[in-house]
Amino acid sequence: MSTVTEMKMFENGIDYVQSAVVAFYSNPPPSGNELKYCVLHAFSGTLLILKERLRREHPALIWKDVTHLNDDSKNTVDYDALLNRLAQCANVRLKGKERELLDEVRQTRNKIEHYEFVLKADKTSELLGRLTEFLERFLRDELKKTLKEVVPVDVWRNISKLEAIAKRIEQERRKEEAARCKEEEAATQKWLTRARKYMRWSKPALARYADKCERPRLTKRDLDNPDGMECDECNEYSVYIAPGKKDGDIGLCIKPDCRAVHQLDSCAKCSAICVGELCDNCADYLQYQMAQD
Repeated sequence: MSTVTEMKMFENGIDYVQSAVVAFYSNPPPSGNELKYCVLHAFSGTLLILKERLRREHPALIWKDVTHLNDDSKNTVDYDALLNRLAQCANVRLKGKERELLDEVRQTRNKIEHYEFVLKADKTSELLGRLTEFLERFLRDELKKTLKEVVPVDVWRNISKLEAIAKRIEQERRKEEAARCKEEEAATQKWLTRARKYMRWSKPALARYADKCERPRLTKRDLDNPDGMECDECNEYSVYIAPGKKDGDIGLCIKPDCRAVHQLDSCAKCSAICVGELCDNCADYLQYQMAQD
């Protein structure tokens, strides 16, 4: 006896998402091999649901070439074209975090399909939770439906669990981010406390320091920064490390008309002391490389 399965695009998308949730909460829990299908099915279902919104704007829009309307032998739009057409043709613009989420799931999907991958159950649950939370908002706002309406009760309960996990992890992330910002703010305040004495230097004091900076310097500390660094305020190569023993992260512009005080850091490329993320040499080299491209 032969059976024929027929699904509309929206139903197909929901079925993929549902199968991902059912597999994740299977008993026994999914193995490593089964986890990958949770991600693959969830992302495939998400793309079909997004395409359904585009189809409702105009059926031809889901084809890569709109003249191929209803020709199922031709390709539909890829990921980037799908999001672009949603924005341009349907006025559906995904917010920054929503786009970042879809990009993250897509990248995971690509690793599974085209290369090597590592998946952990807790990471997969968090990813599925955020994705189903996104789908719940998208269905409500764009398709006038809810996940609760279109999946069985037991599947909806498990989706709720996933969303709760995602929210808890997001709250933990926010706490960690707040703590990190507090630490950075405290460090900045400590730096400002040390830097203020240089901001209050008199012109004669700055002139004496400038005279010392422009002479040949022989100490090891001086050799770490033998030349003046570019000042962000006056664009002159006139920034030198402050003289205090604990002030190696403070840079002083010795130009009398500028006198800017800078917070110094290590160059992200070569680790040399600099103003900003890159030292002058690395910044110049990067510009040269970009010009060659």
